[in-house]
This record gives sequence, structure tokens and C-alpha cells, in this order.
Amino acid sequence: MSPLWRKRVRIAFAPDSVAAVLMACGRKPAVEKKLAWPCQPGPSDTHPWQAAIRALAGGIGELQAKGADATVVLSNHFVRYALLPWSDQVTGAEERQAMARISFERHFGGAAKGWSVRLSDDAYGKPSLASAVDMPLPEAIVQACNGAGLRPVSVQPYLMSVFNQYRRQLAAPNTCLVVAEPRKIGMLMAGADEWFAVRTLPLRDGLSQELLPLVRRELLLAGLPAPARVYLHAPGEVAAPMADGQPLDLLELPPHAGFSPRDDVAYSMAMSGAA
Repeated sequence: MSPLWRKRVRIAFAPDSVAAVLMACGRKPAVEKKLAWPCQPGPSDTHPWQAAIRALAGGIGELQAKGADATVVLSNHFVRYALLPWSDQVTGAEERQAMARISFERHFGGAAKGWSVRLSDDAYGKPSLASAVDMPLPEAIVQACNGAGLRPVSVQPYLMSVFNQYRRQLAAPNTCLVVAEPRKIGMLMAGADEWFAVRTLPLRDGLSQELLPLVRRELLLAGLPAPARVYLHAPGEVAAPMADGQPLDLLELPPHAGFSPRDDVAYSMAMSGAA
């Protein structure tokens, strides 16, 4: 069967809940079913994502979507990022992978030895983005999907899923993409067709209070040339929480049949990147 006509499941994998959307096949995708399951941490958990794995494995069969392709979007709570500078002395995928792992170990310590590392496919001579997750996590997700008869085709970080969806709209020469979710923001800064910095930061007092000072501080630390335009993806935010003349564009998800960006905020992460 052509992938165009195969049903698709999009799954948002976050600390507090797991949400899943079943999309009908065809040239104009429509949402057939939306389900979400809360996550309950257990006393014996050794990783922060284990509660979400239990929620996924226990609930995903309710979709009754055997044979569907599954895309999983990982909350930035579960992902670490690093910017890998270009080096003419490092050639080949294996060497760059090793360089990325060394970079994570330098910044995060010995814990990084147990992480699964991936590199973005960027242009020759340009810095690359690296992402890392706990090594058992992707396999646990694949097992949960297989248990429900799904075909896992992609596991992707939320920040990169949003960037890939809106990359053509990030038109300013110097840009800062901010992806907000409960208690966490991801920031991706770029200028002159190359990455300047990538960061994930906790939110303690709420987006409206913290966004402007956080953005200003991170732009200064990254050395991104001014003026930089901020693009914000913050499902559930009604108004732009920025002031003092800082340029800001809100990136809102497009509606689909069966999905409203305003009414179905709980499924926004799952729908990021949906065609």
C-alpha cells in the first residue's frame, strides 16, 4: 500500500501526558480519533520518561490502528541539544558522530555515555545540530508501538518538528525560534544560514513573565547579530507575551478536519509537523 493512503498516528510524548491522533489516509488528511492518557510516576522509576512509556503502552491500543505509520514527537523535557561546529579535520559520519558524543560528555558529564545521539544533515562547512536522549527510550517507544500493531517510522524532538514545519516562514536574516510547553522552552537561534545556538530552559513563573528576559539574555549569549526576530510556537497562548519593541511572530498550527488549534491544545504537540 502506498504511504499516501496508509493511516497515520501522531503521538506526543511528554512528562505529564501522552496524546495520540489517528489521521485518515488520503490527499487531505483528517483526524479520525484523538486520545490522551495521564502519566503516573512510579516509586521505582529510574528515568523521567518511564511513566510516559507505561501510559503509551497501556493506552495506544485504544486507537485500534493496526498497520498505521506512527510518528512520535518527544517533549524537550526528554531531549538534550548541542551545536557541533564544522571542522575540516573531522570527515565522515562516524567521526562527526564521535565528535558529537564528545561534545555532550564535555557539557553534561559522564551521564552522556548512556545517550543515543543524532546529528542533523546540514550543509557542508556549516555547524550541525546534535540531539541526545536516554539510550533505552527510542527502543521502549518502538516496543510500545509494535505492541499495538503500529509501524514506528519516526521519533523526533519537538523543537526540530516545529522548525521543520515552519522553516519557510522563518524569513528574517537573524531568527530565534521559541517552542513553549509546560515548564520548558526550547530555543533555536540562527543567522546567515547557519546555527548560532540551541538551548532548552525551564519555565518557573510562566511564559508571559519570563519570555522577554530569557530571549534577550540568550540572544546576547549566542552573539546573534541584532536585530533578531523571535518566532514563537506556544499552543494555548492567546496573545503575544512580548513587549518593549521586540519583533515577534506567533506560529500557529493550521486547522485540519477534526482538529482545531484553539480547542484541541492537548493534541498540538502531536500535530506539529503534520502535513
